[in-house]
Amino acid sequence: MVEESKIKMGKIGESEEVISDQMKGIHSVLLREMELQCDLALTSYEELEESIKGFENDKLWHSIHAFLDTTSKISELVALCKKAINDHGGGEELRMILDSTRNSKLSDPALKRFSISYRDRLEEWAKQTEKIVEKNVIEKGCISGIDEKDMLRHFDPETYELTIRGQSYDLKGYYQEISVMKDKINDVSEECFWRM
Repeated sequence: MVEESKIKMGKIGESEEVISDQMKGIHSVLLREMELQCDLALTSYEELEESIKGFENDKLWHSIHAFLDTTSKISELVALCKKAINDHGGGEELRMILDSTRNSKLSDPALKRFSISYRDRLEEWAKQTEKIVEKNVIEKGCISGIDEKDMLRHFDPETYELTIRGQSYDLKGYYQEISVMKDKINDVSEECFWRM
């Protein structure tokens, strides 16, 4: 309430200062959230690699979905950060991190909609398919006679490409971009007030 009253009753310079402080706070929250989601994604990816080596099918699918869910959140955060910078300016720390996302796989609209579109694809698959291929782990192209859209999930352990009803996700590509983003967050966080 105090900050609102300053904005309403203060001089123009004071209002801009309060708004600037609020934006710094918002930017710091976005950076911390991005850091958390990157950590979660990287951990899930490491578990994915371990499950492939150990031939642990259930752990593999758990790790894949955990990684994609988190990566989807990162994709949404990237869009939100870009919007915050466009709407309110500032955010040099965010700009440094977002530079790595230009023409990025993380900006793919299909990735942002992963959780929602997954539910829709699951319902559609259950209604339409006669051939049931639920969880397939094999190199792409090794199964013939089944359309990709009839396969609920297909993971290629050679390329780390996941296909869900014909929509492909490049897990290795996402991992590489998230690793770069996490390094940039670490670089920025050494200089920022928001790191505790």
